[in-house]
Amino acid sequence: MSQEFCFQCHGEWQILRSEAVVKITYDHEVDALYIRFEETTVTTKHMAEGIAGDYDADGHLAGIDILDAVQRLDDPTVFRQIILEDIAFVKS
Repeated sequence: MSQEFCFQCHGEWQILRSEAVVKITYDHEVDALYIRFEETTVTTKHMAEGIAGDYDADGHLAGIDILDAVQRLDDPTVFRQIILEDIAFVKS
């Protein structure tokens, strides 16, 4: 069983596992949300206006970039609470 825990640091939520780190970053100055599943060299493919997917060399999704994130959701409070489901938290 891998150990996992989550913490917020300077506006970034990180879920740490022994084998991977998922990093969610929101930049309020430009209203951009980025979710990184894997830190690697990526190729970016534009999926829709203001939404791009980053793919690793094997074609697996490594990250998602969403511009105008709060504006798209039309709710300025959307990032005040983040709920993570099915995540086991273990103190290291």
